[in-house]
Order: sequence, then C-alpha cells, then structure tokens
Amino acid sequence: MTVPRDAREEDRRARERAQTEFGAPLVLEAGAGTGKTAVLVARVLAWSLGPGWERAERQLEESRGPADIPASDVAQKVLRGIVAITFTEAAAAEMAERVGEALLDLRGEKLPPGVWKKALPPPKLVKERSEALIGALDLLGVRTIHAFCRGLLASQALDAGRHPAFEVDADGQGQAEVAREVLEATLHEAFGEPYDPDFAVLTSREVGPRDVEEGLIALLAEGAEAPDLDEAALRPEAYAEALRVLLAAARAFAELDGGRLAGLKRAPAVHAVVEAVAGTAAWLEARSLEDTDLVASLQSELARLWHERSLERLRGMARADFGKSGEAALGDDADALAAAAAHLLAVLHHVQKLDPALLEAGRRVLQRLLAEARLRLRARGVETFGGLLRGARDLLLERPDVAARLRREIDQLLVDEFQDTDALQCELLERLAFAGPEDERPGIFLVGDPKQSIYGWRNADLRAYEAFVERACSAGGEVLPLVVNFRSTPEILEEVERINAPVMHAEPGLQPAFQPLLPREDAEAPQLAEGLAPVEHWVSFGLDANGDPDPRRPLREASELEAAAVAADLQRLQAAGVDLGDVALLTRSSGDFDLYLGALREAGIPFLVEREKEHARRREVVDAMAWIRCILDPNDALALVATLRSSFVGVPDAAWLPLWRIRLPERVAHGESCDEGGELAADIRRVAASLGEAGDTIPGIERVAGWEENLLGFLASLARMRALAEQGPVDRFVEALRLECGLESSEAARHLGGHRLTSLDRVFRDLAAALEATAGSAAAVLSFLRRAGGSEREHREGRPRSFEPGAVHVLTIHKAKGLGFSHVYLLQTHKGTRRDSGGRTALARRGGRYEYVLFGSATPGMLDAERERLAVEECERVRLLYVATTRARHRLVVAGRRTPAPREGRAALTHTELLAGRRGHPEDLSAWMAQAMVEGVSQRADAEGAIWRFPALEPGPVGRPAAPLPGPQPSAEEVAAQETRLSALREQADLRAARRWGATASDRHPPASDLEAAGYDVDRQAAMALGTAFHRVLETIRIESPPAEWREPLTTALAEAAGNGPERERVAELLEHFFASDLPQRLHALADHVMGREVPLLVRPAEGRDEAHGFVAGAIDLLYRDPSDGRVVVADYKTDLVAGPEALAKRSAAYAGQGEVYVRAVQEALGLPEPPRFELWFLDAGHVATVPIGDADHVGALPPAR
Repeated sequence: MTVPRDAREEDRRARERAQTEFGAPLVLEAGAGTGKTAVLVARVLAWSLGPGWERAERQLEESRGPADIPASDVAQKVLRGIVAITFTEAAAAEMAERVGEALLDLRGEKLPPGVWKKALPPPKLVKERSEALIGALDLLGVRTIHAFCRGLLASQALDAGRHPAFEVDADGQGQAEVAREVLEATLHEAFGEPYDPDFAVLTSREVGPRDVEEGLIALLAEGAEAPDLDEAALRPEAYAEALRVLLAAARAFAELDGGRLAGLKRAPAVHAVVEAVAGTAAWLEARSLEDTDLVASLQSELARLWHERSLERLRGMARADFGKSGEAALGDDADALAAAAAHLLAVLHHVQKLDPALLEAGRRVLQRLLAEARLRLRARGVETFGGLLRGARDLLLERPDVAARLRREIDQLLVDEFQDTDALQCELLERLAFAGPEDERPGIFLVGDPKQSIYGWRNADLRAYEAFVERACSAGGEVLPLVVNFRSTPEILEEVERINAPVMHAEPGLQPAFQPLLPREDAEAPQLAEGLAPVEHWVSFGLDANGDPDPRRPLREASELEAAAVAADLQRLQAAGVDLGDVALLTRSSGDFDLYLGALREAGIPFLVEREKEHARRREVVDAMAWIRCILDPNDALALVATLRSSFVGVPDAAWLPLWRIRLPERVAHGESCDEGGELAADIRRVAASLGEAGDTIPGIERVAGWEENLLGFLASLARMRALAEQGPVDRFVEALRLECGLESSEAARHLGGHRLTSLDRVFRDLAAALEATAGSAAAVLSFLRRAGGSEREHREGRPRSFEPGAVHVLTIHKAKGLGFSHVYLLQTHKGTRRDSGGRTALARRGGRYEYVLFGSATPGMLDAERERLAVEECERVRLLYVATTRARHRLVVAGRRTPAPREGRAALTHTELLAGRRGHPEDLSAWMAQAMVEGVSQRADAEGAIWRFPALEPGPVGRPAAPLPGPQPSAEEVAAQETRLSALREQADLRAARRWGATASDRHPPASDLEAAGYDVDRQAAMALGTAFHRVLETIRIESPPAEWREPLTTALAEAAGNGPERERVAELLEHFFASDLPQRLHALADHVMGREVPLLVRPAEGRDEAHGFVAGAIDLLYRDPSDGRVVVADYKTDLVAGPEALAKRSAAYAGQGEVYVRAVQEALGLPEPPRFELWFLDAGHVATVPIGDADHVGALPPAR
C-alpha cells in the first residue's frame, strides 16, 4: 500500500484538532470507515465540557451577576448553542444517541471511544458537568438540513411569507393531490369549446394528462415557481446559438479526423459516421441559422443522417474505440478525436431534444398550473423540501437582522456529510458561517468525503463543496484528513487502492484525488471459512457450445450465473455458521433484484430487500393504478384519461377532443350504459367514423382501426367492476380486477415480461392488503394509491414472517452508503447506463436564470447543464465503485462479466471497464479460465493474493430442503381434545379481535353523553375545530416574543376555524379571556425551559385501562422543566367553558385518564425516577390546574355547564 510516511500522524493531528480548535473553521475530509461520527461526538463533548461550558458560565454571570449559577442552567445554555446538521434523520438520531451514551460513560468515569483525554477538564468537573448535560440533552440541536430550515421559517413565518402553521409535505402526497386537483379543473376547459391550443399541441406530441401531472409534480418537488419558466430561455437567438454549436462541433470532428477514418477498409459503420458528420455540417452551412423555423426541418435531416447504428458507433468513438486500424491511422490524435466525438455526441443529443412548439406550449401550460398549485399549497400551509431550502436562504438574504440574531444564538455549527450539499445549501450555510462581524460568527466544523459524493442526481455539487471549503480556508481555516480505517481488514484496503487509485483522478469541481486508507494499528486478520479469501473476483464468463470459455455470452446469462453462484456461496456460509444478517449483496440499481431473489428463494436463503423508489414509476404500474382509481373514484377524470391511453385500451390521441365534446368523462362518471343501441355507444362510433374519414390528415389512424370496440368493451368492464367493488368481497374483487383488465397477459408478452408481472403482482397484493385493512373503504384505498403513486414504500418481500436476524441484505450501492458488512458481494459490475438518460422534466439555474426540460424538450441553453450532468454522472460512476468496495469488513467479492479493455474514469460506462484498470489485473482471463479447466479447479490466485473464481466451473446451489414427511396420525381422543382446546382459543381470539388495536390518549375524555347530561353544549365538531386551531397556533408561535405579538396569528387562525358560524362569537370571547389572564405571560416566561411542544407519543396500553391492546397514541401540547425545582411538567391546553373552583376541580378530574397516559409515556421515555407533574391550562378560565395522577379511571360528577 502506497501511503505517505506521515499520513498516520496527520490523521492523529486531525482528530486532536477536532477536539481543541473551536475558533477557526475546520474541514475534516473523512475517508470511508474512518469513524467520522465518533469525531463529531468527541467535538461536541470537548466543547460542551470545556470551552463551551466556561463561555456559557461567563455569559450567565454577566447577565445575572456574580451569584452562583446552577449547573443545569449552564448545561442548557451550552447545548442550545450547538447546531449539528446532518442529511438524514437516521444520522441525526444516531449522533444524538451517541452523544448521550458518551456522556453516560463520562459520568461513570469511562473514556468514550475517540475522545482525547487531554481535551477534557479535570475528572471531577467532567463528572459533574456530564451529569448536568445529561439532564439537558433534549436541547441539543441535531437535525437534518430540512428540519433546520423548517424551524427557521416557522419562527419567522410572516416575514418569510409562510402560513403560520405550515406543514412539510414529507411524502409528496400533498403536492400530488394539489397537482391532480389543478389539472382536473383545467382539463374540462382545455378540451372544451373552444379547446386550448396549447393542450392541442401537447396531445399532438403524445403528451397526455398523466405526463402533464408528472411534470407538474416534478417542478413542485424542485421548489420551482411559475416565473422560473421564463420565456426568455426560448428566445430565437438562443436557438441560433445552439445550431452554431452543432456546426462547430461537426467541423471540429472533421478537422481532427482529416479524412483518415474515411480511408479505413472494411469499416462501414465508421464511414457512416464520417458521412453523417459531413452531411450535418453541409446542411447547416447552406442555411441561415437565425431562421426561427429551421429547428423543425433540422430534426428531420438529423433523423435521415444519423441512424441508430451511426450514433452507436459515435458513442464508441467517444470512448476512444476506433478499432485497431482506426487507432493506427489516428496515432497520437486518437484521444483528441475521442474528446471531439464526445462533444459532438452531447450536442447532437441536445439538438435532437429541441422542439420549440412543444416547449412553448408545455411552458405555458405548466406555468399556469404551477402558479395555481403554488397558491393552493400556500393557502393550505403545505411546504416542499425544496421550498424549505429556498425560503430559508431567501429569509437570511433579505433579513440580515434575522441572520445576525441566528448567528449570535449559535456557538458551534457542525455539518455532517458535507459532500452531499448543493449550491443552495452552501449559500444558506455561508450566511450563517461567514457573514457579519467575525466575533458574531459561530465555530464551523465540516465533515465530508468528496470521494463518497454519489448523489449528483439529487443536486449534490462538488463545485459548491470545493468553493465552500476554499472560503473556509480563506477565513483562516484548514482541511484535515482522516485516513485510518476502523472497518476493513488490511487485505481489503489494499484491494480498494488497487481498484480505485488507477481510475480516480483529480478534476476540479468533478473528482477528488484518491487517498489511500490505512488499517488500524491493532487490526487482526479475520478467521474465514475454509476455501474463502478476503478478496475474490468472480468472472462471469459462460461456456460456448464446445465447452470453451466464452467472455461474450449475453449479459443476462452472466447475471444468471452470478445469481446461482451467490446462492451456492451463501449456502456454504450458512453451513459454516456465518450470520447471514452480516452479509450484503450490492448492485448498481434494483432493476434486476428479482433475478437474484429468485435464486435465493430456490436455495432457501432468507433475505431483506431495500428497494429504490422506482416501482411506482414503471409504466405497467402507472396503468394498473389508473385502472384501479377509475373503478373506485368515478369522478377521477385524470385516471380515466390515463387508462384509456394505456396499452390495454388504446384510445388514439386524435380521439380526445371529439370524445370530450360528447362529454365522455361526465357520462362515464354518471354510469351511463354503453350497451348496443344506447346513445353513448352510438356517439363513440360516430367519433370513430369521423376520424376514419379524416384519412391522411391523421397519420397512423388506420393502424388503430377498431379502437372504439376496445373502448366500449372497457366501459362495460368498468361498469361491472364498479358494481363488484361496492358489493363483492375483497378477494373476489381483486381476482376479477386482474382478469377483466388483462394487463398481466399483455405485459407478459413484452420485453422483460417476468419483471413486469412481478411489479403488477405487487400492485394487486398491496391493493388487497389495503382493502382488507380499511374494511373496503374506497376513500382510504384511494389515499393509499395516491401515496404509492408518488412516494413508494420500501418493500421487503424476502423478510421472513417472524423476524429472523440471519437475513441477507439485498440493496443498491446508494442504499449501502454509511453501512458495513462482514461479507460484501458487488454484483453485476458489467451493467452499464446510457449517457443520454436525462429526465423528461428538469430545471437548472444558469447565469441568473433557469434553463429547463419539459416533456423531453429542452431550452437551447440547457446544453451546458446537460453536459455538466453527464460529467457528474461519469465521475460518480468511479465514486460508486469506491463506496461499494469500502463496505466490506472481512471479505469482498467483486463479480461480473469482465472486459479485457480498461477505460479511463470518464470514458467508462460500466464498473468492469474501470476494474480492468486494476493494478495487477490478469491480462487474459479467458486463458486463466481455460488453464483452470485443464487443472480441474475453478479458481486461481494472482500475485497480490486475490482469488479469481470462475462460477461456470462450479456446482450450483443445493435446492431448498424438502419438507419432512408427516408423522403418526393422532388418535380420536387426541383429535377431540385438540378440538375443545381450539374452540376455547377461538373464543379468546374473538374477544381480542373485538378490541381496537390502537387508541388515542383523548379516548380517555368524558363521553359526550356525560357532558350533555351535565348541561354542557356539545357541538363537538365545532369545539374540536376551534380547539385544534388554538392548539396549532400556540404550538408554532415564537413564545420568546412578547405575547402582544401572538394576538394577530391567533385571531386569524381561530377566525378561519370558526368561519361564519355561531362559533365566531365564541372565538372573540375565548381570545379576550385568554389575553386577560396571566397565561400568556406565564408561557412567555417558560420559553427557556421548554423541552418540546406538540410532542408525539406512542405507548403501550395500560392493562385493564385502555380499550386498545396494541398502542395508545397522542401528542403533548407542552413539555417543560419547572425553573423553580427542575421537575419535568406535562401541560395540556383546554378550551372548555368552565368556571369556579369546584367546577374546575371536577373538570380536571375528568381529564385524569388522559394525563395518566401522558405522564406514563414521558416517565418511561426519559427514564425519570418520579412521574412528571400533569397540568391542565384552561385557556378560557385563565387557570392552571395541577391534576394528581392516581386512579385514572375515576371521574367525578361533572359540574354544571356555565
């Protein structure tokens, strides 16, 4: 392993500086497995126990005077001043948990891992301060970047232009629902009389309502606003510039070639490329590029010149593949011509995506829809993740006073996984870290590893990362490396270097330099089972008809060979006693999971699947979801349109306007019969006849003749299924659904039919489960379908019914980031991706404005953004290999159909092309395999000790063991006894089934009948709406601000909840009573002692007290520490109309059951030695009642109503 002599010393210095330097900015570049979380925890501890504690103590003395300051107050101030930002909720939870565990260790005089003893104060102070910090740990601000932005915007909602009680649309359901509403409202106008010309253009380009919906949802998720779709991006000169770039690219290729490729013999594909390049240049040179109508005619010319074979050959040239004769002819110019080919390919792809008419129509449609959707989302208080980042950035830019106050509140700002930031996040962090006077800036500590930046598709930006690091260094900071790896064995780390060092070359803004990882000094070699090696390369070559090695067998066969080999190897591990729960199978994508899962099932290997969220976007799944929605929601016009355009109905786009004019969606929604002789059937046939008579004016209409019969058959089937959905049992409905639509039979006949059937089977199984769980509720199932269509849940089909720790993890490389396993199999390294796989909807900020792609059509200026995207994708391919190979602790298996020709980083399309550049890679693997066959073995070792195995030469997995034969039959007496026992068990099960699984704490409220008997006005719906509104605003207002500022948001929210009904007077009365009392001042005074507001809880039921037998859920309005005695207090707001001491006492007793749940949950969660105090804050009466929690089931007589 090639490592600088002082690398280990630099690592030690970095860990030391992380715990001793709190003023200058520090950037820690932590390689894989180097314990970055331990360093973050150590920094929090060192600051909190040392300089941070002393600083907080000094500030409290300055504000309060020289009196003794309680340690608890100092601890609270210290932890409030720490903000740690992570990029996943799991990472935030892990860091907070590890800080708590480390403080417990220190309190017990044990030094946590990674903590430098010299960075801590004397042991006595460490113990005392740790005790105090444990008590205030709930104040430690560890959160995701989005949670941080949400808190900032919530505290400044009015200034930020947000709803005072906005909610984050975490799963995208709110955006999807609004997008659907807006589009459905628009469709009736778009296809009415007169029809919308923009929608007509979209329809002519085969862009349907489902495509519009997907585009709108994508823009909403990006945080886009209507003005971002600026028409300036479509100006004529921009199109002319794009054509000039294409002309220049063609000329550059031709000039570098100099006619040498045309002179090659027996190279027809190469000649076709040369002719296409010359034809492209000649066509453009003969025309005025400023002609606004030129683009459309150019598309036809490019389609004529550039056949798929020519484009494929140009792709090969872009990877420096000119063939032997071509390389000889080009000599030293081969690399330069490859670069010219790559540029020409990118420009060609971009120009082929130019469609001015489609883009302008799509822009106008989506701009209108986007503006309306944003209005609805804001009115409902729904915020997106992208909107959170933009809003927080804009708030800090536009309100310097807010930014200054926030900087003063933060003593230490820690950012984890900093390599995953984007430009917007960097702007936001820069306002916190580097703006304002130096003495107001927090200490900044960044942890990241640019070698593990693999989320470019989620806007992770190494250019932004490097610019921020440079800014930190210019502010007096430094970059420190962590290189000592605590995860992998020395043999694996040496292999990581052999694989990655040759292909990971530094490129500013795109690729960092490779940095070797060092094993820990006390690393020990693992004890692997016999026949296994720390590093193995599996070569998935098949055998030809003569039994000889064949490296060119189809990729599918290579994957099948791998799957069988993995299953057999796992069986050997299982037999050797290896915990399969510490084994992972990694792939580039989840598309071929089913191939490997099938092999594992056959071998009897349990597995746990972590899927990417691709399932719901597959075309067959989209069609099935639309078909189900059509049945369950007759008014879902969008689902009807999507279904009729699908492959199993096949209504042509040209029929849409005529069908809309006969009011097809409305008539179908109302259940009009389509029987022969009826008006609807006659109208549909008239539409079909008119289209047939149009003839040549509708290209291709003759190929779909008879479509109207399909439509009528579908409508009859739809009517039958709607009737069955209302009356039939769930299993019969789902079975009939599968048979009626025929989608599975048609999809099975298409490419990858097996995969399509698996996807559809999951849809129908999920539907059956949803119908069972909701007792057939159409509304609940529709809600499930819309969630599933937007943000798919993780499916774990291989997980055993009873949890089994020994289940192999099957996941993508992206999902494996941050994890480690004893055995790692990196599979399908031969699988590549096309370079031109950009999305149908994209948005990129360039030069102060946005460029975009809508429905696959790009703005002319999108070329640079597309080229940057491709460059990022190419470089991430290298980093994915680094991430994958650094997941293994004891054994790394790399499998694939290996290629003999290495490709340098940016040119490689597959991991096998990168792996071919490995140091010590065998020159001829086919010869190695042939030699192994001669020797009668299935593997060989190289000079570095790595094993090269050939699965085609090994036996496959053993089948699943057969079930044992049944034993002796029981006697008649035994059968009778078992029947009696089963009958008793069945009765007990029926009793349990009658109880609810879940309940809420509010279920312990007095029933409405008791309230009515006591004379209370029980308009529960109005009262609940009023109470909910009051609670929500109290939970979101900044209680640090003066109570006078609370009146406006409270008044607005309560007025909206009350509407124009009789409760409006109640609103005014409630507000007057509340602000006339001392409750606002009391709440304001508790601002520094609040532990949480609207704290969710989930607790097991109390035996004999709760109707539910699974869980009790609820939310605590206010959780705080009493400043007078430090005791934890649970407070619940009540808007009840009640007055007088006796009435209040009895009313308080009525809520004791609810309080018992809250008190028990808090005591268990926080491990409190005594139960917290329970208070009821009666907002109308202006009274706080302390409720003793004893016999929570006892409710005294209710007082008479006021």
